[in-house]
Amino acid sequence: MGASNFDIDTEQGWVRFSLHEPAIVDFKQVADILQSASYELRTIEITLEGEVLNEPGGTWLVVGKTGQRFPVDANPTSPEARKIRALVLGWDTDSPRLRLAEGTDLPR
Repeated sequence: MGASNFDIDTEQGWVRFSLHEPAIVDFKQVADILQSASYELRTIEITLEGEVLNEPGGTWLVVGKTGQRFPVDANPTSPEARKIRALVLGWDTDSPRLRLAEGTDLPR
C-alpha cells in the first residue's frame, strides 16, 4: 500500500498513517492489513484533497492526482474547500461513502 509514518494507539483503538505518493485508496485492503496485524478496525477517518463536485446525482470528492471518486453525504460548508476530513462509511463494501466530520472544511 505504500503507507508510512504509522502511529498506533492500541488502548484507544486507532491507527494513523500517511500516503506520500498518490495512490488509489482501497478501504478493504486497509481493513485486511490491520486485521492481519490483529487490530480490529472500528472506523476510518481520512483527509483527502481534491475537487468537490455537486452533480445531479449527488456530491462527489474527486481526488486530485488519482481521479478516484467518493460520494459525499453532505456538501462542504465552504465552496472553496479542496481538502476535507471525513469518516468513511461502508468501508467494507464496494461502495464506500464519505461523511464529513464536523467542521472539517480546511482551506486550500
